[in-house]
Amino acid sequence: MKQLIIRISEQSMAFATAHYDEADKIEYEPFHLRNGISSAANLREAFKSSPLLSRHYDHVEVMVNSPVLLVPLDEFQEEEAPVLYHHTFLGHDDEDVAHVIIAELYSVAVFALQKDLKTVVEDHFTDIHFQPVSLPVWRHLRIEANNGQRKKLFAYFHDKQVEMFYSWQNRVKFYNTFLTAEEYDSLYYLLYVWRQAGLNAETDELRLVGEIPHEEWLAERLRHFLRNVSVIRPNDEDIPYDVELISRG
Repeated sequence: MKQLIIRISEQSMAFATAHYDEADKIEYEPFHLRNGISSAANLREAFKSSPLLSRHYDHVEVMVNSPVLLVPLDEFQEEEAPVLYHHTFLGHDDEDVAHVIIAELYSVAVFALQKDLKTVVEDHFTDIHFQPVSLPVWRHLRIEANNGQRKKLFAYFHDKQVEMFYSWQNRVKFYNTFLTAEEYDSLYYLLYVWRQAGLNAETDELRLVGEIPHEEWLAERLRHFLRNVSVIRPNDEDIPYDVELISRG
């Protein structure tokens, strides 16, 4: 099955697919955004010039970077999701509210989806799935979290923000997102969440993932407070970690 990935955030837009001749390689095509126009308008422009978008695909994964509300699976009510989401996150009243069930974490990810953006994609493709950009990362890290006896807090850096994720026995214990405008912001949030989650500075682990700003500086200072700090690096640093994971299945 030939799959296209469309990744969209306020700062960037890109397209990816497995390489035609070498399945273990990823064709990745960033698109230069025009300032002053919407993501939907930028995507319309991309369809006029992008080599990857001109091909035929059996399936399309659209990854959007919008705020995510995680709801326990046994408490999720689809009809209540829009009200709950708009009450939690302001400024998304004109957007659709979508959701993805994360069965392996007994959770549902509820997120906003721009109506015009959805229309543009549906004008060109039929078999489409929308999801938060970080979903493949959560699913991958859930496996990492279950390896060994140590509890692990994961921090995924992308799009000028950090998503912190902690699960235990396949249950999400903590999830939140913070902006990372300054390096000290990341340090403060990581240590604050570590304490809030009740993790042990001597025995538990903090793992940093993704586009980590001031990586060496941050890791060095974190190790003043926490014994086990490590960095998970993508195989290809020119491709977002979430795109790499979903491309490779």
